[in-house]
Amino acid sequence: MCRSLSHRLIPIIVIFAAGPLFGAPTHAQMMPLSLWDNFQPATVDTRPALQSEPAPAASSGGSAFVAWLDTRYALPDVHGAWIQDAKLPSEVRVVHLHPRFDAPALRTPAVSMDANNRAFVAWADDQRIYLVRSMSPSAWTSPTVVVSFSSWEHTALQPALASDGTGNLVVAWTDLSQSDNHVRVGDIYARRCDGTTTPIQCYSSPTRVNDDNGARNPQRKPAIARQGNTVVLVWEDGRERGPDFPRIYASFSYDGGQSWSANMRVNRQLDGSDPRPTDSATHPAVAIAPDGSVWVAWEHRTGSPTAQADIYLARWDGSTWNTPRRIDNAPPRVRSLAPSLVATDQAVFVAWQDYRNGPNNPDIYLARLDRATNQVQVAGIALPRPQRSPRLTRLANGQLYLVWQSDKIGGETNVFGMRVDGSSSLTFNDAPRQLNTDAPRLPYQMTPALTVHQGTPYLMFADRQYSYIDFYLAKQVNGSWATPQPLPTQAREGVAVHHEAANLIAGPDNKLHLLWSDDHWTRGLRVRYATFDPQTQSWSEPIFLSRVISRTEMLPSLAIFSNTLAASWSRRDSTTGQLQLFASWTDAGAWVTETAVLTQTFSAWNWPTSVATDGDHIYVAWHREEQSNGRGRIWLARKPLDLSSPWQYSQLNPPHNDDWCYHREPRLATDSAGQLHAAWVGCARRNPSSSWPRDYYLYYAHSTDQGATWSAPLRVALISADQYRTSRPALAVSPAGLAMLLYPYYGQDNVSHFAAAMINANTVVFSQTLSYGHGWVRADTYDGTYYGGDSAGSVAYDPQSNRFILAVIDRSNTAPRLWTTNFWVGATPRAFIPVVTR
Repeated sequence: MCRSLSHRLIPIIVIFAAGPLFGAPTHAQMMPLSLWDNFQPATVDTRPALQSEPAPAASSGGSAFVAWLDTRYALPDVHGAWIQDAKLPSEVRVVHLHPRFDAPALRTPAVSMDANNRAFVAWADDQRIYLVRSMSPSAWTSPTVVVSFSSWEHTALQPALASDGTGNLVVAWTDLSQSDNHVRVGDIYARRCDGTTTPIQCYSSPTRVNDDNGARNPQRKPAIARQGNTVVLVWEDGRERGPDFPRIYASFSYDGGQSWSANMRVNRQLDGSDPRPTDSATHPAVAIAPDGSVWVAWEHRTGSPTAQADIYLARWDGSTWNTPRRIDNAPPRVRSLAPSLVATDQAVFVAWQDYRNGPNNPDIYLARLDRATNQVQVAGIALPRPQRSPRLTRLANGQLYLVWQSDKIGGETNVFGMRVDGSSSLTFNDAPRQLNTDAPRLPYQMTPALTVHQGTPYLMFADRQYSYIDFYLAKQVNGSWATPQPLPTQAREGVAVHHEAANLIAGPDNKLHLLWSDDHWTRGLRVRYATFDPQTQSWSEPIFLSRVISRTEMLPSLAIFSNTLAASWSRRDSTTGQLQLFASWTDAGAWVTETAVLTQTFSAWNWPTSVATDGDHIYVAWHREEQSNGRGRIWLARKPLDLSSPWQYSQLNPPHNDDWCYHREPRLATDSAGQLHAAWVGCARRNPSSSWPRDYYLYYAHSTDQGATWSAPLRVALISADQYRTSRPALAVSPAGLAMLLYPYYGQDNVSHFAAAMINANTVVFSQTLSYGHGWVRADTYDGTYYGGDSAGSVAYDPQSNRFILAVIDRSNTAPRLWTTNFWVGATPRAFIPVVTR
């Protein structure tokens, strides 16, 4: 375990001028010489980072841009690479998830470029279609929402994107907002956008392109091409034979996407006749040649939706689609899939995923149709390991750029690209080149909860390593965290875990006690409790803590004193919108029936609580926003541990009459003597005689008489100057009453950082910014969606080693990751030199 001396400070006197000083405790103590361990990651994800779904586009100047999905940050986001002549690809991160921990994964990027070498990228995240433009090789506009839905069951997928070369864009997508008898029905929609504005602006409302009126006719997988004001859209269409036997339909726009022609079927049999009832046409691709000719390729299956597919190609002659021809030239019973298409005045080029070298070993094949001679040349790129998802784009002078996904041993996938000379024949003068860097995969984590059992730290946390949210438990061995194991939440079976609260406590029964909430359909969101035996490495069967069935129980809190456990949580009636707080505790090892904390219900979504017990009483703290006597008071409810005794209520923060002064996020803890410790975030007027500005501080107070009276609130550290911004502290107390606070604060750079403060005998020993924990995200609206903010960090005390263990959330790479460190109390000097403040 590597320890480092931190922050040797020379004794100085600090004088505060008008206004607060960021990063310094408000009545600061001299930082003592202390020992901190280096930060350790909670987990190291050794699985390969996956790159998939490449999408290229090229400009008339000969450069190209390739976008793909990238999972190096656990959840897929969009990366890309600039391609210019023979230079090495220049990789960039196009966009990352907005910071919601429960954000949907990004998918199916689409790319277009204009004559000024500006790239446009569209993508989907289940409910929305987004669009950005490059402002430089490494800078992008903020995302524009092309389409969004207020209902959770409505979805937009599979964007397609085309530009006229001057920044006039048309975005098309599969729209699943319509339903028939609860069955979602796909439509094809399109919208025009101005790619020259910053951020990109989209015109009017989305336009429905498919013109059928069938209630359950699914349309999906649009492909788009544009030249000037002529735009062609093609898609899979189920209006004739349903979703199992789709056809390819098309629509034209001759005014840049403002209006669309009547739909027409593209696919026919090779003899020109209509497709048979059990034929299907899927995965269309479309291209417009410089001379204005329009070409469409697709997968054709005969007689069954699971039959081996061939690649067909057809041309629009200005009034109808001509008889298709087969272009893949594969042997019988060989699959040919996922065509991609470009066209020049001399030739038409089709790339596809080909299985002639084995059913589990696809390769990339290309065909060149010479438009003068009508001859077809087919060539393959045979490489080790499977090659998938080819995409073509057209460069200048008959040159093409081909990209695809390449699988590697061990499950890793990468994106490859190469130039192809198609001016007179298919010539591969360029070796395949990997476009993405081999970056490590980073975890995506939140909501830490620390405890120590017989000198061994344990960490519970939320993680999205398998895309869905689940809780995990990790054990620290020799200073490093061992591979975590999932809690028995059934998240992998589809149970939705409510990640906002995690609770982990080691008990004298040699077991770990865990509390969380998850959503079991049809029971709703319920609080669940389980134990873990470190000796046998076994879990108890999780139980529902509440006896009353409720649809929405969330944000549980857990505490322990000796053999007594206490819990509190928020319960909301989804029918009436009324909220109540509940609490329970153990009596002889069994949980008692929960009791309501509030004397009445309130119209609210949820109120986070903090619970504590001293073995004789239970204490519940929460914040409530109200207009009278100040907004955002911290309330404390306390009662003896018997169901017949009433609750007693008091206000924890000082009374005030400022209706815009918030006090929030209370935390409670008890020491071995049963004394109560509390921390919260609250405001203070910088000038008491003026209501503005208001600064926000981390406060601390303690009680020696079971919460009847409290010490004067102590300003521990400045959180945010001039305005309220979310901060969530964590609190742990040693048996002797030494308190450690971990909290995010906002520096002069307007970026949040984690800091730690130690309090002894109502005196701030130190307040120190930590080297990890940057970029903590506060509650706000991001990309049109509200996010309640990142969770608190976690602190636990280890009595065997006389140390505090801290866990912080670090977003240095935008993806949240947990890091832990130790503060060794025994190394702290006893003498402290105060800093004089004014």
